Amino acid sequence: MMIRRQIGQKIAYNQIIDPSKKINQLSVNFITSLKEEDATLNSMLIYILSDSCKKYPNNLLLTTKLYDLYGASLEVSIDIIGTYHIMEMRLSFIDNKFSIDNENTALNCFELMEEIITNPNLVSGMFPSDTVEFAKGFLNDLIQSEYYDERNILIRCTQDMFGVNMPETCYGNSKDIGAITPLLLANAFEQLLSNSIIEIFFLGTKDTFPSRFSINRDINKFDKIHYQPYGFKIRDVNGIQKYDKHVPLETSKLILLFGIDEKCDPYAIWLFSIIFGEAPFSRLCLSLRKNLGICYECYMQYDPFLNALFFYCNIESKNRKNAQSEVIHALNNLKLNGITDEELKYAKNYAINRLLSFNKGNNEIKRWGLLQILCNQNEMPTNRIVLVNNVEKEQINSVAHFIVFKGTHFLDNQ
Repeated sequence: MMIRRQIGQKIAYNQIIDPSKKINQLSVNFITSLKEEDATLNSMLIYILSDSCKKYPNNLLLTTKLYDLYGASLEVSIDIIGTYHIMEMRLSFIDNKFSIDNENTALNCFELMEEIITNPNLVSGMFPSDTVEFAKGFLNDLIQSEYYDERNILIRCTQDMFGVNMPETCYGNSKDIGAITPLLLANAFEQLLSNSIIEIFFLGTKDTFPSRFSINRDINKFDKIHYQPYGFKIRDVNGIQKYDKHVPLETSKLILLFGIDEKCDPYAIWLFSIIFGEAPFSRLCLSLRKNLGICYECYMQYDPFLNALFFYCNIESKNRKNAQSEVIHALNNLKLNGITDEELKYAKNYAINRLLSFNKGNNEIKRWGLLQILCNQNEMPTNRIVLVNNVEKEQINSVAHFIVFKGTHFLDNQ
């Protein structure tokens, strides 16, 4: 279970204790409203902050310090969850019980993280120009290398279909990199500290809360942090949308987007998704891959923040029409005839096994904790087994009638 303390107006400290841990993790997450115009700048900033700081003014010195902390690892990750852009800096390090002479490794790592975040390597009020130029090249390479990553494809599909103000990737847009300057980044740093919500996570063997670890915030008076991840402003569209783009890929990618017109039980939607296209035994997987042999890979993903389903498949361009027709046919069949008792049994077993086999790695646990906070919940995956078991066949059949085909996003390699 997660222990949560709000220690500032927009800052909270979360602990997930596991006595069996050998590697602890300290994660600092900067959470801002998702805006296309800020995404590239903030993404570059978080990588620059992780490169050096005032006390360790180049990457070599910072890396040496990490080696001194028994080979601690400093990493950055960036993601989009709901209406939020999340920039994470995380430090992984050995538990204190493995240190020499009872050295407090956790405290030392807390202090290093504080140094990195609060005292960046600014020279005359700006980040060094050579650091900025290197970061530009790095971020551009990152965007290009992951541009056709499934996560970023779905981001652009959402942008096209719903008109949501999103960047092309979770890291921002390549076209915005050139305009970034050392001074803009320095100003962005001040804005990030003052405007973002900061969620700190500690995953370790025992309660660790150094009183010295603060990020220059007035913590005397503050209101409870409240998130609204469902607040997407979606444009009204008439008819079925169609977006075709040519891409340099080995296979074409077809994404079909389905909206859910009513507020349905999320577990009923998940089980419907499993039966329709998510699981290996799903109707679409069996028909497209086993029976027709026109799909290399396929899966379905439920996005609760958009209240939508994405069906994603790798196909040859010549099979697009057949694949799309089969998906629509399968949906209409579900609406007309419903699901079988056997499908319900398999879907529940699949969902429960997913919850029971939840990865216990630090990154996965932290992400789960962050999702719980953003959705104003506090439970572990296994607590949801009862909710899955309580879903009845009629609920899933009801979900099918509220599924509406919104359009296609086709990446053509021809």
